[in-house]
Amino acid sequence: MKQILKLGLLVSLTLLIGCSTSKSIDVDDLLNEEYFSNFYSIYNYQENKDTFKLNGVHVLLKSDTIQLKKSKNLKNEIRINSSENVEPRIKYIGLSFDKKYLALELEEANHYRREIYSINLDNLNYTKILVSRIDEISNFYSTFIPRWSPTENILAFSFGDISNLKPALFYLNDNKLKVLTEKELLNILDIKWHKNGQYVDYAVEEESDLFAIYRYDLKKDKFYKLINLTTNELLLWSKKK
Repeated sequence: MKQILKLGLLVSLTLLIGCSTSKSIDVDDLLNEEYFSNFYSIYNYQENKDTFKLNGVHVLLKSDTIQLKKSKNLKNEIRINSSENVEPRIKYIGLSFDKKYLALELEEANHYRREIYSINLDNLNYTKILVSRIDEISNFYSTFIPRWSPTENILAFSFGDISNLKPALFYLNDNKLKVLTEKELLNILDIKWHKNGQYVDYAVEEESDLFAIYRYDLKKDKFYKLINLTTNELLLWSKKK
């Protein structure tokens, strides 16, 4: 009888330990993840264009303005506070899942300064995504890599300075900014949403030739390191659609 009780206790402990231990992920698991690919987006890293058309919206970059046009009577423009003798360029534009908003990433050429705008396509009014800073270098941080959620009007992005970047989310419906961690990250290279919209993954450079994927779980409100990657493994992950 005592042996049966001991065996039952051992089985119970084994089950408890198994339930409390989270499943680790390897590179093959990571490369089999189902990520969201936004077909209504344009990357401008190489072409360096100044005119775009996306879902009936015309975007034209002219020196110190971004001109927006949806129809003959529906127009607007964004004034750019660009540095002297610096030509700005558009790095990225993309539509939200319901096609009601357009995200636009603007960069000053040869400068590590970028800005993200969210544009309401019903009226072409826009919101500049701002993260206030506490030092005296400037009023706001630079913002980078806007990526739309596949299921909600949530914009994932990063903000900060060289060698000090942080991941964040901007909830358009609530006009709410959420910083995901106070941990200083060396460099955020890319951002990918999962198709279900529950997770968003950030590719992070931690040291020279050392990288990692950090994940934010929206349901659990948890940000954590998912896996370390080599340079080649990161390249494979970056190519995954």
